[in-house]
Amino acid sequence: MPKEAANGDVIAVVLAAGRSQRFGSDKRLTPFADGETLLSQTLSAVLPDFPHTYLVIKAEDDPHVLLSQAYLNQVHILRAPQANCGLGNSLADAFQMLQNAHGLAAAIFLGDMPWLSPATCQKLITLATAENIVRPRYKSQVGHPVIFGRNFWSELRKVKGEDGAREFFKHHIQHCIWVDVDDAGVTLDIDYPGDLQKIGL
Repeated sequence: MPKEAANGDVIAVVLAAGRSQRFGSDKRLTPFADGETLLSQTLSAVLPDFPHTYLVIKAEDDPHVLLSQAYLNQVHILRAPQANCGLGNSLADAFQMLQNAHGLAAAIFLGDMPWLSPATCQKLITLATAENIVRPRYKSQVGHPVIFGRNFWSELRKVKGEDGAREFFKHHIQHCIWVDVDDAGVTLDIDYPGDLQKIGL
């Protein structure tokens, strides 16, 4: 029987190295209530369930501009040298740097998804093993976080671009576990300023 994961066995990787081209400005700094930003609000949803959280940013980013010291004390910063080539390349960069990290599995979050429910994260963690890929699904729409068992980490270091990530899933469909959740937050991300109005911000 595969070992079931506990919170400490699954690391979190928050991908926040995008260029925000469709948004028109650095969306990570978009203000939310109580002085939070889009990025810090996302981390607020992640950190309670993941004591080992890695934040992936661009090589030229200043972490102190992106986050307060309180958040920086809780995350490990990873710089993605291939960030300008797309999300798939940032994912590959992250796993290249994580090859010696502790963990049974890694939960991949997007840096612009601040409405995730803690209950969803907890549910997904319990299903994670080194041998499977756990993917949440809300009303038939697959979302994030995606939890990759450690057995797939070396292959993920070779992913290139968006098509590369899609091809990866096609080749490992038999290892995927889809989890239906009552949480729209797994599919709500911010690409355009108008997306904030849709959410009511």
